[in-house]
Amino acid sequence: MYKQILRDTFASVFEHKDSLFKALIIPTVLLVIFQQLTHDVKATMENGVTNYYEVIPATVLIIIFNITIAITAHRVLLLGEDSIPKWGIFKLSKRELGFAWNIVLLVLLCLLATTIFGLFLFLIFYAFELFVDLSFIPEDLLIGAAFMLAFLPSIFIVSSISLIFPSIATNKPITMTEAWRLANNHRMLCFVTVIVFPIIFGAIFGFVYGIVIGFLVNLIAPELDILYPILDVFISVFTISALSHTYKYLVQNNEDSFLENESKDESALLPKNESEELKVEAVLQVQPTEENNK
Repeated sequence: MYKQILRDTFASVFEHKDSLFKALIIPTVLLVIFQQLTHDVKATMENGVTNYYEVIPATVLIIIFNITIAITAHRVLLLGEDSIPKWGIFKLSKRELGFAWNIVLLVLLCLLATTIFGLFLFLIFYAFELFVDLSFIPEDLLIGAAFMLAFLPSIFIVSSISLIFPSIATNKPITMTEAWRLANNHRMLCFVTVIVFPIIFGAIFGFVYGIVIGFLVNLIAPELDILYPILDVFISVFTISALSHTYKYLVQNNEDSFLENESKDESALLPKNESEELKVEAVLQVQPTEENNK
């Protein structure tokens, strides 16, 4: 199942590369423009001048563009190119607001879980220090290790709950509880495909092309740093694809009853073959003649 999901992650992106390019080109260009604006604002902030009338709207628009890119990619990869307008989504709806709201909830959940696990580890270290002298360990190293140990179980939980996002993008939203149930018996799969794979892929791909972009920036023109957000979008598409196909695999192999209705497609209500279509046409033709005979 790992191999299947990772194979589909790359195959689906290359299969839909043309429709993804058309649908994402405009929000990506707008994302680059507003990220450049925020860089200019940050430069003025370093000089002690802060223009919140530029910072806040630009930040909000960047978030909106990122959400639009995510929903667009999810829909193309799961539902096909006909599920979105040719040049992408430019209208905010309940779907986009729900997507954004669940991002906020997931971040808060991750912070809460990290805090709880961190306090638990702090108590363990404190109790351990009563018996063993840990003064030889630098305090910064100890705090960093405790944070990482607390953060790992948090993102393990988040990897399962993040299945809500492809469900929202495809207009079949599930709750966080249902996402947790959907990942039952496959939590390690979610952790590997949703967290570990994107980190490794992003690190390798970002490192290699980051060096190339840095070389171009230093050699040709500093303005070529606009390639960095384009690289981020490219990596994000594969990350979204991994999440989409993890969700797709779990839905197809779901044994829980709460997704039974979601698995039914409208196409199941249509005639399955030509013989059934002919039967329908025959019935429609017979009915008027019978009425006329009466």
